[in-house]
Order: sequence, then structure tokens, then C-alpha cells
Amino acid sequence: FLYEQLMQLDDGALADSPVVRINYAIALAETTGPQAALAQLCALESDERVRQYQPWWAARAHLFARVGDRAQADAAYDMAIGMETDAAVRHFLQGRRALLAMPST
Repeated sequence: FLYEQLMQLDDGALADSPVVRINYAIALAETTGPQAALAQLCALESDERVRQYQPWWAARAHLFARVGDRAQADAAYDMAIGMETDAAVRHFLQGRRALLAMPST
């Protein structure tokens, strides 16, 4: 993984930043599955910068939805939507959140 290599670089702020770790988790979800990705995201929970970062909440929401945890997904979507300033992105997230209420087939 390129993200794994990036996280190991010793260049300070960028290499092992929460943003890189979130992106790594999303890539991990596609290669390993959402459970592994959620573990990566949850490991960042104690970092206050992450808790104030809207994409972290959106990623959590998406991954919780993928594993079928509707309550956690709904709560994370609530945070992501509340933090988002772009109306189009808010609308997209609201649509994704609405899918949680639909019965699975």
C-alpha cells in the first residue's frame, strides 16, 4: 500500500497525519473490508483534530452503514451533515443517510 509507505515517512506533519490515516482506512475498506477500515478510524477517535474533521465522520458513517450498524451510521451522518458547509455535499450525505431507513434486500 502506498498509504502505508506514506505513514512511515519521517517528514513531519504530512506523512503520518490524520488525513493520511483516514484515506488509508478508506483504501483498506476496498481491499480488506469495512471492519478493518473501521478499526483504523476508531483508532483515531482520541485525536481531537479528527473529531472536528467532517470527512472522518462521513467515512465512519459510510463504513458503519456497510457493516450494517445503522445506529452508529446515523449518528456519524448526523455529525458529518452538521459540520458540512457545502450544500451539495450536505444533500449527498442526507441522501446516503436516507438509505439507512430503507429495508435491505
